[in-house]
Amino acid sequence: MKTSSLIAVAFSIGAIANMHSSVSVASSFMTSSVSGSSHSNSELTFTGNSGRHTVNDDVVEVKSGVLEVNGISYGKVSDKSVIKYIVHGNKKAIYIDGKLREPDR
Repeated sequence: MKTSSLIAVAFSIGAIANMHSSVSVASSFMTSSVSGSSHSNSELTFTGNSGRHTVNDDVVEVKSGVLEVNGISYGKVSDKSVIKYIVHGNKKAIYIDGKLREPDR
């Protein structure tokens, strides 16, 4: 059974159209702000070992415990892992349990 849990906080006008979520996770939390027409700042935090989020046209997905961003694997996560995806302008980072995660090679 799939459930959807999303708490949207601090959406700025224009950013709401860029963030979509279809999730099957224990919990999620998203914030977004836009400054100027070309710079966008967004954060997505969620837990769980499956779910799919779209943030500023980037797809953050966990399938069967494997984290992917735009189809690139970032390794395994547990159902209790806290996953945080941060976008500040053109800089992007993903953290698992507070530690920066790099793509698998």
